[in-house]
Amino acid sequence: MKPSALDKHRLVPLPWDRVSEVRDALVVPRQASPATRLRTKPGGVFDANGLPVPEGEVGSYRWAMLPLPELSLEHRPKAQKLSGSWLFGGIAHPHFGHVLTNGIGRIWAAERLGPFEGIVFMRHMHRANHNPIMADVLTAFGLPSDHHVCTVPTIVESLVVVPDLFSERLRCRPDAAYVEWARSLRPAAPPKRKRRRLYVSRRNLASDFGRILCEDILEENLVTAGFEAFVPEDLSITEQIAAYGAASEIVCMESSALHLIALSAGAHTQVTVIRRRPDPPDILTNHIDGFLADQMVTIDAIRTMWWREVRAENRAMAELDFVQVRDALIASGGIRKTSPWRVPTAAEVLASRAKGSPEGSKFLTTEEHQVFVKQRRLQRAGVQKMQDAARPPALPPIDGIRYLRMLGRMHLALAPKWYLEVGTFTGRSLSKVDCNFVAVDPQFRLRSPLSHPNARQMHLFQQTSDDFFESKFAERNEIKFDCAFLDGLHHFEVLLRDFVNAERLMSPGGVIALHDCCPSTVEMTVRDQIDGAWTGDVWKTFLILMRNRPDLTFDVAPAAPTGLVVIRGLDPDSTVLSERYDPLVEEYRDMALADFEGGIEGYFREFDLRTPEEVVAKL
Repeated sequence: MKPSALDKHRLVPLPWDRVSEVRDALVVPRQASPATRLRTKPGGVFDANGLPVPEGEVGSYRWAMLPLPELSLEHRPKAQKLSGSWLFGGIAHPHFGHVLTNGIGRIWAAERLGPFEGIVFMRHMHRANHNPIMADVLTAFGLPSDHHVCTVPTIVESLVVVPDLFSERLRCRPDAAYVEWARSLRPAAPPKRKRRRLYVSRRNLASDFGRILCEDILEENLVTAGFEAFVPEDLSITEQIAAYGAASEIVCMESSALHLIALSAGAHTQVTVIRRRPDPPDILTNHIDGFLADQMVTIDAIRTMWWREVRAENRAMAELDFVQVRDALIASGGIRKTSPWRVPTAAEVLASRAKGSPEGSKFLTTEEHQVFVKQRRLQRAGVQKMQDAARPPALPPIDGIRYLRMLGRMHLALAPKWYLEVGTFTGRSLSKVDCNFVAVDPQFRLRSPLSHPNARQMHLFQQTSDDFFESKFAERNEIKFDCAFLDGLHHFEVLLRDFVNAERLMSPGGVIALHDCCPSTVEMTVRDQIDGAWTGDVWKTFLILMRNRPDLTFDVAPAAPTGLVVIRGLDPDSTVLSERYDPLVEEYRDMALADFEGGIEGYFREFDLRTPEEVVAKL
């Protein structure tokens, strides 16, 4: 492609010579391996001959895509088709910050393309099937909002592939040409009398995640000094960009909001960043340095970092030296020496630290937390196992009726019209069903007859549960499920997604049952499948639900061999879990049964067991 008239005015030319149009391009999205989401199955972009396309490489700071020619031969015969001309955009991610750090490094080419359908992205593993903000981001950049997220291998009739000039694959170090291009999109500077001084508030974010203590007092001080408390979650992406571009000064906590500020703050804008972590991730620091190095002030006034006694790294809270923050703001011209400034009392600091934490929570300094984490890791490495071997755990017996018999009793009590099952395999559980049903399994091995007199519709989907829910089959056919049994891949993050997706499809009064949440040994909780009883780590899903969805009712039956959790009071409109999916997965990823006081016994103290008869009687 030849440079356009726009390029004549650029100091750094965009790499048009590396742009290619690929006919019948095959896009293979990345997939998580069964062992861990950080070990990935390969994927990429391939031409019609099955060869990897130059400039089609994608990845993040944690992983890289591995395009292999063999993938084209494997996936092309059964790939979906997408007609028309499209621009390849890279990775789509459901998280706001990661949308900006993975999905916009190629959109610079859209200004030169002729008529095209939109932008093609590949999903971020299994988590970008629904991307509510991508359209807003594209619109904010002045581009058509039409886009397609490839969740399965897809053949695109015509795919324009361009160099990635900014992404997590590049550690968010923007190419100079990209910086110049992005700056050209910034709003024009408003008259001085209309410029705004913004403090980007985090008041609407959950209090139990990373934050500074007494931020409400910091906000109060800045508002008194003439700043406007700006809550980005209340506005569209376009409105946020306009506000940042019109601001003469922005004060912001180190957070995801800085990704958008870096792209949209005007050349006249002074950006002051207050640290809430001693070592912010380089994908953030590289981004803001690449765009704002000459107009940014950083305030590092952390006095102490506090941690809850949990392993999650996203729970850290920063106690700031408010006097040091004030002095730094005065030095940078952000506030006047005469501006009122309140320093939190010791009692206010303690109250802020305890906010959002269970009563009686213990808080650790960084050094204490490092020791705590090390101890937990030692336990997982075998110390706890040795202790448990010397003292058999006093666990409640999981020796009630078999879970299949209990499922049958549940069906008799509920008399559902529609039943959903994830994880059918041989079909033994389906033999207890006598109604319309949908069964999902990536590899059926049916051995039981599907002879149900009252079933007029029987739908079997040989695919992953993610792909089934993404297909919107139930919504398109106006199906609401009265009962669901979730027994798919025994990884907690998968079961959590299955629950979120299934709950949206449940009828009023519907019931969801979870299997394998009552392990009797540590060995059966490993993520790699073993012979014999295997629960994986889905007990974490049950724990997440209990701690984050108090509106639900949980009944746990000791149905042999690994229990059955029956959940009532479902809310198909709830977004609590979907909005916090990523941080919840990060929080619980490394949790082990050894983290509970008393090990596996401590986990069982989190809930009460009821007899199968008691559980069924409540349905």
